[in-house]
Amino acid sequence: LNAFGSFESLGNNASSMSTSLNSSVNVSSIHSISNSIKPGVSTKSSMFTRNQEIQEHRPAQFVPVQIGRPSTLDHSVSRVAAYDLDDTSAVVLVWPGVTASLSGVPQQDEDLELDQQFGFTLDAHDQFGNLVRDNTSVTWQVVPSSANVSIVGQDDVTTEGQASIALEVASNAAWDFSFKVVATVEGISDSTGSYRIDDVTAPAAVSGLSISPSVWTSTNDFTLSWTNPSEHSGVAGAYYKIDGESSQYVTGSNIQTLNFTMPANDSRTVKLWLQDNAENQDESTAMIVTAKWDDTAPSTFSLTQPLAGWYNQTEYRFEWQASSDATSGLSHYLFSLNGGNETAEISPDSTGFSPSFGLAQGSHTWTVTAYDSAGNSLETSNPQTISVDHTPPGITHNPVQEATENTAVVINAVFTEDGSGQSGIYKAELYYRRGGESNWQPPVDMSTLSSYQIASAYSTSSGIEYYLYGEDVAGNITKKPVDGFTSVSVTIPNGLASTDRWPTGVPNGSDVSSYQLWSFPGNPTSSSPVNLIVDDMPDAAFDNTKWRAFAYAGSGAWTEFEQLSALNSGESYFILIKDPGFSINTGQTYTIETNQPYQINLTSGDWTFIGNPFDFSIPLSSVLTQDSTSLSGDANFYTYDGGSWTNASSLEPWGGYIYKSSSASSIFIDPGNGGGGLLGRSVADSEIILEDDEWLINISARNGFGRDQFNEVGLLQGAMDTYDDHDAFEPPLVPGGISVRVNNRDWPEHADTYTRDIRTPKEEGEYWDLEVIAQDDEHNVYLTFEDLDLIPEDLDVFAIDITLGTAQDLRWRHVYKYAVTNPSQKHEVRFIAGTREFLQKNNAGVELFPDRYALSQNYPNPFNPQTSILLTMQDEASVSLVVYNLLGEEVAVLANNEYRPAGYHNFIWKGLNKDNQRVASGVYFYMARVISPKGELLISDTHKMILVK
Repeated sequence: LNAFGSFESLGNNASSMSTSLNSSVNVSSIHSISNSIKPGVSTKSSMFTRNQEIQEHRPAQFVPVQIGRPSTLDHSVSRVAAYDLDDTSAVVLVWPGVTASLSGVPQQDEDLELDQQFGFTLDAHDQFGNLVRDNTSVTWQVVPSSANVSIVGQDDVTTEGQASIALEVASNAAWDFSFKVVATVEGISDSTGSYRIDDVTAPAAVSGLSISPSVWTSTNDFTLSWTNPSEHSGVAGAYYKIDGESSQYVTGSNIQTLNFTMPANDSRTVKLWLQDNAENQDESTAMIVTAKWDDTAPSTFSLTQPLAGWYNQTEYRFEWQASSDATSGLSHYLFSLNGGNETAEISPDSTGFSPSFGLAQGSHTWTVTAYDSAGNSLETSNPQTISVDHTPPGITHNPVQEATENTAVVINAVFTEDGSGQSGIYKAELYYRRGGESNWQPPVDMSTLSSYQIASAYSTSSGIEYYLYGEDVAGNITKKPVDGFTSVSVTIPNGLASTDRWPTGVPNGSDVSSYQLWSFPGNPTSSSPVNLIVDDMPDAAFDNTKWRAFAYAGSGAWTEFEQLSALNSGESYFILIKDPGFSINTGQTYTIETNQPYQINLTSGDWTFIGNPFDFSIPLSSVLTQDSTSLSGDANFYTYDGGSWTNASSLEPWGGYIYKSSSASSIFIDPGNGGGGLLGRSVADSEIILEDDEWLINISARNGFGRDQFNEVGLLQGAMDTYDDHDAFEPPLVPGGISVRVNNRDWPEHADTYTRDIRTPKEEGEYWDLEVIAQDDEHNVYLTFEDLDLIPEDLDVFAIDITLGTAQDLRWRHVYKYAVTNPSQKHEVRFIAGTREFLQKNNAGVELFPDRYALSQNYPNPFNPQTSILLTMQDEASVSLVVYNLLGEEVAVLANNEYRPAGYHNFIWKGLNKDNQRVASGVYFYMARVISPKGELLISDTHKMILVK
């Protein structure tokens, strides 16, 4: 009915189709069929409902239905049941409709992207707008067919009148490809609008972007090169952008290179990115390189040295001002010599060059060119041509070796400079002076002279020194002699006299203080003691009652004049002259050459007596050991003056000296340059600042006219208990003199006696064993200990007389005295400072703190000329000690109610009475009375003694 509009058409059509239906149907049969429909068919869900008893139907089969009309039309029901017929009583067979139209097929054009999936669902309707039956065949087609698009899913039949299709754009689909999708249902076709494959993504960054040139360049022409990425729509062109400038676009299909120029001298970054044929571009994908352009030369600069002129070096340092380049910066300098025969590339940080090659004699032109990093260059504004002269002037001269006192000295010399390429004479000079002088006389210009006469006033006992000096314009120097100077030995016909040292004669006397330690300058014709001394002495003969002379024989021994075979320059001797007004004359002598050090060999382990061989002063800084250590400040260098050894600071003409070294075998006296010709290191002689645990004690000894001063013991940080530089040897004992020395003969190295012994600090204390030799038995020995206040107050300080078995508290009295009983005997005294426990352990067997009062027998007894009386006291008291004769008469008062502390007290009686007159030989008595501070008599004792003559 739906298809044909009326029962008559339906019936007629069905009758005409009986063959295909395999049945014969007519209108009457329709009515007859309708009678077979059972009443009461449900109509809840639709107005046309199949008989529930009919389950399966063939195509074109009539189906009995009941036509009914609901009281209320429900328009939401499916279109299959939405037929509204007026005849609700007829029962008919319904023929299923065929496709008449399609809907849901997109008609709008659409752009697609790669890999994009898309699709749609169509509805198939019959001519009345009803959805077609299920399983209606559907076909699909992409037009034109292409691999750019594929169907990934499709319905081949309808379901409830619908069918769907799903498609996908290929990942490599061609850009701008257009196509349609055509759907066909039962011969009814419909086509979509046009689909086009589009490109909406900007090209990716290029790879391998490079710039040429990539370094600084002076040519403003740059090329960018790169490799393009895979691009859907293809590369249409490229953008580049110079920092600070607008971007520029360069077209070119699949472009991979472009050229550009810089707007100014500079170093700037350059960006590059692509645009595709779909006009997509994204600056954020840009890659960056740097373009560097500089076509400006470096700044001007000048050469500074060597400038045009004469030179004589073989090695040169070429220097110039610094150039600069504000844009690309300096790359290097190019040094060029003689038109490029020698070149060198120099760092931009340097403004000098020292070639390894020398410059030959002649002219040489040099220049420097500055290069920047872009290759721009600028040569210096002042290339220089220098002249090189390596040949020194010539001097023709025969050295003068000898002269006579007070006669002129003629110097002949010719200066020449006539070789090829030489610069010419600049100076031709003669320098001269007396020996020992530090300054030369103003130079004599010899450029126009061939000889010069040195005045006779310079021919003296000091000798003459001179040299010739030639210099050319280039600075080449010639000296005659090459090193130092020529020394002219001057003959002194009448000899040299000691009146230069002692104008009124050699100091005279008969005791030890009158000894003179002397030497003589020059080199006498005769070294005989008779010629040098005897002819100048009283009666021109040797007489040991009028004069004596000694030479040191070593190990403390002396050789008297009678045994001397020769007196030598550079040695010193002792002389003693009783009467005044006598002088020594050397006889004819010659000055010793001053152009080389004078060598004196030292006696190993002993003292060497030294004299000054020159008739001028030599500072100790110019007296050196073989290891170049000067004797300046050396504690082992002495002279003798007024009965005592004392340190010296120079060698004086006619003076005498002694020296002892722990290691040196020779010394060298350098007279050159006033004694300053040699460079040596000196012994340190700086002021000592004492720490709390450091102290230094000076010990001096006196015996009649004899003196031994500047002995020193003490403690210093850094000092050793054995030999080191703080220690000094004891000089030899002069005949008739006195010597106090520290006995260190037990040391493992340099075992000897010392005048100075400094050791390392110790809290408990320290002691030194002293030896005293006094050869004047008519006088007492006085040992003086100075600077005891430097010793910490909590330490006791004693002088322990080991020989006499007594001791003295030096805190009470710092001078210790004793009588000389045997001039040839060593007197032993221990100086000790320490705690009471330390003193008790090291008291040498002498009780330092006696526990009794006692008067000892005098010693020696009998005696002549003096004796010692020992009083031992347990505590402090007042002491009286008086000497009586056999008649009981008071002869001498040695102590009169004098205070004495506890300890040992040594009284010396010299055999003199109260009027200081010597008494007669005989028996005498001495009586001691000791009274305590409370007036108690502690001791009253008398002893007998005998004076013999």
